[in-house]
Parts: sequence; C-alpha cells; structure tokens
Amino acid sequence: MVYCPNPKCKQRQNPATAEICQSCETPLTLNQNYRLIRPLVNLERSGNTEVFEIEDLRCANQPEPKPKVMKLLKYNGGDLERLFKQEANYLQGLDHPAIPKIDRLDFAENGFFSFVAPLTNRKVHYFVMEKVEGDNLRDWMQQHSPMDNSTLLKWLRELLTILDYLHTQNIWHRDIKPSNIMLQPDGQLVLIDFGAVKQIRPHREEAGDIPPRPDITVTDTCVFAAGYTPPEQMDGRTVQQSDFFALGRSCVHLLTQIPPYNLRVDDGGQLVWREKVPDISVVLADWIDQLMSPLVRDRPQSAAEVLSHIQSENILPPPQTQDSSEGEVSSGSSPWGSLLNLILFSILLISGLLWWQAHENSQPIQDTNQQVQHPLPSLRLGRGIE
Repeated sequence: MVYCPNPKCKQRQNPATAEICQSCETPLTLNQNYRLIRPLVNLERSGNTEVFEIEDLRCANQPEPKPKVMKLLKYNGGDLERLFKQEANYLQGLDHPAIPKIDRLDFAENGFFSFVAPLTNRKVHYFVMEKVEGDNLRDWMQQHSPMDNSTLLKWLRELLTILDYLHTQNIWHRDIKPSNIMLQPDGQLVLIDFGAVKQIRPHREEAGDIPPRPDITVTDTCVFAAGYTPPEQMDGRTVQQSDFFALGRSCVHLLTQIPPYNLRVDDGGQLVWREKVPDISVVLADWIDQLMSPLVRDRPQSAAEVLSHIQSENILPPPQTQDSSEGEVSSGSSPWGSLLNLILFSILLISGLLWWQAHENSQPIQDTNQQVQHPLPSLRLGRGIE
C-alpha cells in the first residue's frame, strides 16, 4: 500500500503499484524518489504536520537501507510556514547523535521540497530525515512504572548535553516535553520536533481545519503545550532558559507520571510535586525545581553550568541564585549577611541594657545627694574650730 502525500486528499490509501492517487490525482512518487508507505502519526489528530515512513527508490538495491521519514506541512502561510522551513534548514546544518539527521542525498537548496496538488493547485512543503526508532517518553510512561533517581539523572544529563549543543548553535527548542523525546532501543535519548512548528497557528481561513487538542491552548497567535511552556514564552519573550523550564517540568512528569497541568502550583508559582516522589534525592529535586523556576533569573544560566554539577554520582547542589534587580546576593542566602544581622542585633541589645541600667541607677543617686547636703555646714564648722 502507498499513501497519497496530499493532506487534503479524502482517500489517502492506494494500491502499492499505483503511480497516481485514485482520489485526487496527486503523483504518489515525490521528487522521483520518495513513496509514502506508512503514517507514523494519527492522520486525523496530527496537528499542523504529518509524518510518514517512506521508501527511497534510490536505496532499493541496498541490503539494509536506513529507514527514512517524511514530514509534511498541512497548512501554508505566515509563521507556520516560515518555521516549518526554518526547521528543515536547521536540521540540514545540525550534526549531533541525539538529533535526527538529514542525509546528504536528501538535502534541498532551502532545506525543503515542494509539490503542487493537481486539483487544488495548492503547494505542499515537505522534507526527509532519518527515522528514529523507539518510543517517545509519553508512550513509554504508559507501559512502565515511575523511574528511579539514577535513570532520571542519566536522562537529565543526556538532555542537557543536547541542549548545550543546541544553545551553542543559537537554537532554542521551545517545545520540550515527553512526547518530543524518543527512547531508542539502545537506551539513548533523541530530541525531536525542532522549530516549534506545532506552536504556531495557521492563517485564519485555515484555522478551522485544525482538530481540537485537549493538551494545548490556542491564543490568537500561538499554541502552547499546557504545563510545559514557561510564562515568558506565553508572553512572546522566549529565552535560552525557557528550554530549562520545559525540561524541569518533563522531569516531574516522568517521576510522578502526572502531567504538570494536573499538579498544584504554590503562591510563588512553583510546582508542588515532591510529596508525590518521597524517595527523590533532595539535591536532584533542588536542581529540578531550579530548572523550572517561575522567574528566568532564578534558573541556571546555561546547560553547561548544570552539567558541571551533576556529572559525578555525588551531584553538587545548585548554587544560590542572585536577585538581578539588586545585583547582589540576598542576606538570607549569604553567611556574611547572617553574621551582620547577628552583630547588629547584639549592638541593639547591649545598648538597650545599658540604657535601662542607667535609668534604674539615676533615682538612688539623687536621694543620696539630698541626704548629704545638710551635714556639710557642721563639717566645715568643725574644721574651722580646729
């Protein structure tokens, strides 16, 4: 069986020998090489993109060809199309074992290919990359019990290593969550879904084509993953540390097996979760809390900073954060501040005691002076007689 690449086609399935879609007349072989053989996502609930496993006709004679997938954009125009093309462009330039690769055979001039659907004359954009074997962590959680400290620590190191590479390339993922992290059969993690393509809404005339999703919230301009998107990103001010917030929330989901949007948030905006994981290492929990701090300034400055503290088995606690509005460490988190407070308190206490003692002694002294004033003349008279 072969699938029609036209997302608007009403009947996508075709016989394996067909060359033209029997429903919409779209060619079933793209770029003279690619044929879609199996969808990897539910086509009715695939968001803004579709992903198919494909056959590359150039590799038909190879004994064990590497499996490939094709990612198609369902809607055109605006930021949605721009970021899809940006994702394809980024992946062509990235080279990391934990990031999906685009084979040089599949390189395009602008990172992506296009074709025109015959009946609608609508242009459809797509790109081809290697297939990542395994399950995403959202599906993995449905089959496994909550993880232990050592497994989470191992995965945290792997994901921070990926982010360290991306951030040095001036790339922010912006959509980290368990469903975008793949666990390969060899136990290694791979980060997928670059460019935050699913977070951008298409043009209004096509907005009605997007099926409702219970796990995301749509505003006039953006789509945010509930429970994972940091506050500044919802305000349109994404920064490097925004990835850390989503990473911390993903760790909590993995440890508790409860989506972050189903957990309570305290008055300071911090997620309340430790009671759900009584065996969690305190130091590891402190790092997770710092990663997902509500304020950007309270999160780590870089992935490399976190890695430098958690590489050994005896992980170091996170350093104290600075209040950027004052530019110095608060007195409550500094031993010098505590010492200064103790000295000031001691001075005030001693001053108070000296004042009270002086007040108590002042009245007896006045009475004594009054008593010795009368005998003085006789004393002087006696001295005069002598």
